[in-house]
Amino acid sequence: MPGLELKNISKSYQNGRKVIRDFSLVVEGGEFVILAGPEGCGKTTLLRMIAGLEEITSGTLLIDGEDMTHAEPRERKLAMLFQNGVLYPGMSVEENLTFALSMQRLSQSEIDERLKETVSLLSLESILSSMPDQLTKAETYRALLGRALIRRPEILLLDRAMSGAEEEFAGGMLKEFRQIHEQTGITVIYATDREDTVRMPGTRLVVMNEGMICQEGEPGEIYENPSCCFAACFVGRPPMNLLPASAALENGRVRLSLPGGSLLLLKEAGALLEQKGYIGKEIIMGIRPGDMRLLAERETEKDAGDGEIRGEFLETEDCGGRTYIRFQTGEYETVGLAGALLPENAGETVRFSMAADKVYLFDRETKEAIGAA
Repeated sequence: MPGLELKNISKSYQNGRKVIRDFSLVVEGGEFVILAGPEGCGKTTLLRMIAGLEEITSGTLLIDGEDMTHAEPRERKLAMLFQNGVLYPGMSVEENLTFALSMQRLSQSEIDERLKETVSLLSLESILSSMPDQLTKAETYRALLGRALIRRPEILLLDRAMSGAEEEFAGGMLKEFRQIHEQTGITVIYATDREDTVRMPGTRLVVMNEGMICQEGEPGEIYENPSCCFAACFVGRPPMNLLPASAALENGRVRLSLPGGSLLLLKEAGALLEQKGYIGKEIIMGIRPGDMRLLAERETEKDAGDGEIRGEFLETEDCGGRTYIRFQTGEYETVGLAGALLPENAGETVRFSMAADKVYLFDRETKEAIGAA
């Protein structure tokens, strides 16, 4: 199955605004790649350039090793499912599926064969005669996907196909996309700004911001070893806490002073800061909310372990079946995992313990991980 390669792709508009900046990526044939980033980071523009719907300002696009930078969309052997795509009104699901094939003047036997194949793949038998306004949201998505797949594209581009959908529904459809990918072996690039979809196993994640790649790799790898503050916050719910921290030596160890608390680093992490000249300087410390433990009133500083942070209780919030506490520490809102006893009144002091082996260190200026390759 063909793959594609983007070589130093850039996109600029006449007003001088750059949307894509020197973007290079290789997608292997049969691979499922998740292109993830916030709204406005350039995901849709990038997919439209791959599809031939946007002109590439500079750089080269290869599909199956062939230069397709300036090729017409129909020559690229791909299909694209847009955000908020719609079925053709006044046509049944079957007519929606076969319309493009009829326009290509394929034989009826070929159309029938492709229809049977697509209907079986997506379980569309029960809705073939239905009109678009009779379909549920899930049925509409499957029909749209069928309309793309019946053309037998070699590459499928999915542009925020489930944007605005409820989490449970979006998760179910994403699993369906994965099953279809496994059955067909088609190359898939799935663009999303939903953070809850990016940690899907068996895929490669490309985190994108401001028209550039921040980090790429296995979703779990990026979660565990983010290369920059942006990737650290984008991959993970709730997002990672990022706080300014001053590094200082204390009895041969390095302690970080934070708004509302401090943390004694592991020897290895402290040695790294010393080696790179961060002692006496301010860095950024990151810690995921799930790695912070709410301390009870009776627990002492010794019970907190490596470090403690405190602040004023703001509110609780539920995320992924767990309850978190949002609190104010200095000028920063911070989030930590709730314990068995929840604070009762806004403004009361809450204390959280922090383990030194769960923190991340970033350069204050570059926002890149300290020690990252």
